[in-house]
Amino acid sequence: MKITVKKHTRAGKVVRKHSRTVSSGVTRVSAVSEFAQKMNSVDVSGSSFLHSVSYNPKTKIMYAKMKTGDTYTYQGVHGELFKQFRNHKGSKGKFYNQHFKGKFDGNKF
Repeated sequence: MKITVKKHTRAGKVVRKHSRTVSSGVTRVSAVSEFAQKMNSVDVSGSSFLHSVSYNPKTKIMYAKMKTGDTYTYQGVHGELFKQFRNHKGSKGKFYNQHFKGKFDGNKF
């Protein structure tokens, strides 16, 4: 079964949308809840390049949505690197370009 998780801002706009295939034995509600709870997000509100970034520590997949609307998944991202990215005080876009782009298997979807 394929499910879609949407996370909304306070204004009601969709800021993050993810799809995931789960086994048919899992109910939709519990699968959505489990998936949403395992995602970690990064505040990129000041970025002119990144729209949103989130990470699933269980699967080690990072999702990056650009201001252009393109979304990429990066597999095999270690939690420590994502934590450094989340805590980085400088440009999130520069950190992304230096540490993720071209360094991991990135798939556009």
